[in-house]
Amino acid sequence: MAERWQLGSYLHDNLAQLLVTLKISTAEIRQKLAESDINISNEISQMNTIIDEGIAGIRDLTHDVVPIDFEEEGVAHAFRFLVVQTRKMYNAKCTIETDAVVDDIKNRNLATNLYHVIQEAVKNAAIHGQSDHIDVSITKFDGRLKMQVEDDGVGLSSTRKDNKGRGVRIMRHRMELQGGTFDIEEKSGNGQSGMVVTCTIPLEYLTKEE
Repeated sequence: MAERWQLGSYLHDNLAQLLVTLKISTAEIRQKLAESDINISNEISQMNTIIDEGIAGIRDLTHDVVPIDFEEEGVAHAFRFLVVQTRKMYNAKCTIETDAVVDDIKNRNLATNLYHVIQEAVKNAAIHGQSDHIDVSITKFDGRLKMQVEDDGVGLSSTRKDNKGRGVRIMRHRMELQGGTFDIEEKSGNGQSGMVVTCTIPLEYLTKEE
């Protein structure tokens, strides 16, 4: 985890800033050329496009490596960003509901692992569950943080009913590492279908020193 943060910091603080500086210099060159008889505007535009693609790529990679920036954005922003990305990637209606407990998460490892559990759960719901609606909630319940991902998909297939899928094992392991619990169950009754992933974490772990 420490290595991931070191890599993320390098990408954000060094490489991305170098590209931003290069883009500014390119804009200055374009302005000076506009005042002369030399016309290489097409080449400059292509350079700007490449730079923009590089900056966007670094931003996305940084978010994958270190999804949560405590200082600049906070945990709640990272979770909302994940929901927005889910809508774009899987064309599914994805919502998130949180209460004040999300702002109490100060443990970097916990926040990062919780993020990846949500990421895996919504991906499973969208791809394997073929869900149209995915609802994420993070609330305080019975003295614990409670996170749920609920979908309206097809539920567990016959090949996944034993709960031994690699993604499920990883999500469970992530929560157990943080002193939490993990549960996945199929909705039933009243014509309902889909899955509910539930994780709970003792409140004291939200601010536990890493």
